[in-house]
Amino acid sequence: MIFLLAIPVALAGFILASSMAATVSDNTWWLLGAGISVSFIAPFVLASWLRALRRPRRAAGTDNVKDEARPRAMPKHPTTSITVLVLNLAMLMGAATLAPTQTRTQVDTHGAWWVRELAIHLERQEGDPLITKGEAAVSWLTSLIPNSDDVGLTKPQELPTATDGGAALSSDLQAPRSDGGTEPMPDEAVKVSFKREGSSVVVPVRLMGPAGTTTVKMIFDTGATLTTLNTATLNRLGIVIDPSAPTVESHTANGTVQRRLTLIQGASLGGARVPRPLAVGVCDLCAKDDEVGLLGLNFSRNFLVTMDHDAGRIVLKPKVPPPDHTFDVQHFIKLNNARGIWRGRTLTVDLVVRNLAPRALRDVQISATVEGPGGSGVLKGLLSRVPARGSKPLHMSGKLPSRGKSFKLKLERALW
Repeated sequence: MIFLLAIPVALAGFILASSMAATVSDNTWWLLGAGISVSFIAPFVLASWLRALRRPRRAAGTDNVKDEARPRAMPKHPTTSITVLVLNLAMLMGAATLAPTQTRTQVDTHGAWWVRELAIHLERQEGDPLITKGEAAVSWLTSLIPNSDDVGLTKPQELPTATDGGAALSSDLQAPRSDGGTEPMPDEAVKVSFKREGSSVVVPVRLMGPAGTTTVKMIFDTGATLTTLNTATLNRLGIVIDPSAPTVESHTANGTVQRRLTLIQGASLGGARVPRPLAVGVCDLCAKDDEVGLLGLNFSRNFLVTMDHDAGRIVLKPKVPPPDHTFDVQHFIKLNNARGIWRGRTLTVDLVVRNLAPRALRDVQISATVEGPGGSGVLKGLLSRVPARGSKPLHMSGKLPSRGKSFKLKLERALW
């Protein structure tokens, strides 16, 4: 019985240990070694040591001593299963009690890495039950860790059918709306001085990352869709670029280039602050001299920007309400395995929503737009949570005005 209890607890300990080890490195072998060492090898070594420590030692020349003269049996030592169970329980409870937010974040971000590695080894496709069920199990484990910001796990919900727009079948994500956010920002306009360096406007920016904050010089560029940073600055912030991170296509004077994407925890320009994750393109060529990159539109779109070139001053007034997170999130979302089935006038759409970001998403709203000879219609679905670098299936169903031969998927809204 103890053995049956020890195995799932040790597996949970492995997930926790390997997730926390990711603060040092995301290397697969490092995560595997750290997880196995802490959750399995360490308890086995301790159990063996206790067993040897409690075993009665036989002194030389005592082989013929009568049984009644022999030392009595020592107290029973804990079995290996008990040691595995107790140590992993202690680790799980200690981490959840002493550092719940950090523990939850790490498990949420890295907990399902082994599921994906196993799926890749077995040549499984995205949306395979091995992947979705494994990630769901890790998400359930994460939900047990206390967190004041926990939004819980619910089934995908169907939203009311609408009757607007339609297009051909596509999983491309359209430009998001700017209709709401939750992070507090300053209410008053902020004035920031800048320096001219050639044709560039250079400003001091404070960046936030897992390893802390740093102040750098950046070019204020509202023509750049996304903020860019060089690798050295990202490393200072404690961010290591994942080779499997999504890429974005950028058009430059030298042609089109592909850039890896990652997330920083926030940025501020003077008192103008965006205290939520920002998508960042990795661009070493965007840095020159002591300027580490471009402060792009995904930062400045949170403000009404006025630039006084004669005075060398930028005025930023926060938008009310602030834009939501979809502008950044859209680069980390993939909609896979989409298929639709008509039953009379009722359309059922099933797909898999994949989150490529190293951070969980919440309130992910997806729409499927259909246009037929009798009019257009929209199905909408909601996922309350998609784990970091994980996937969730989404089911949408509803009666539409007319049948169409295709539908178009769109990310309506998503929050970090």
